[in-house]
Amino acid sequence: MMFGAPCLRGHGLETGCRGRPSWSPVFDGSGLVGGADADFILGNRFYEIKAVLRPRDKLPDRLRQLIGYLLLDWNDRYGLETAGFYFARQGEFVSWPVAFLIPETAGDARRCARSVQGPCRGAGGSTVPGRQSRPR
Repeated sequence: MMFGAPCLRGHGLETGCRGRPSWSPVFDGSGLVGGADADFILGNRFYEIKAVLRPRDKLPDRLRQLIGYLLLDWNDRYGLETAGFYFARQGEFVSWPVAFLIPETAGDARRCARSVQGPCRGAGGSTVPGRQSRPR
C-alpha cells in the first residue's frame, strides 16, 4: 500500500508524503522493551494506527505509548519531528510536534534513556539503574 499526497491532503502532511512509508520501524532501544516496533513512519512523521470507536478514550495511555517510542529512538535515526495517530475508523490523523510531546529536554531525555542501556542488558539484573535485583 502506498500513501500518496491526495489521501493525506488536509492533514498537514503534504510535505511528508514523498516516498514510501516505513512499516513496523524498530527503534534503537526496542530490544530493551521486548522488541517494540511502531506502526509506520512517513518522512519525519511517526504514526500509530488505532481502530477504535472513541479516539479520546485512553488518550493519556496512547500518548505515553508515543512518547515511549520517541524515547527509544536514542540516536534520532528517523529524524522524527511529528508523532501522532491515524484513527482508522474515523479516517483522521491527529499529531503533535515532538518538541511538544517531549518539551525542550528531548535530547536530554533520549540521552537519559540511552544511559540505561548497559544496566538493562545485564542477565538477571535490574532494569533500573542503581537498583539491585533481588534473588528469586
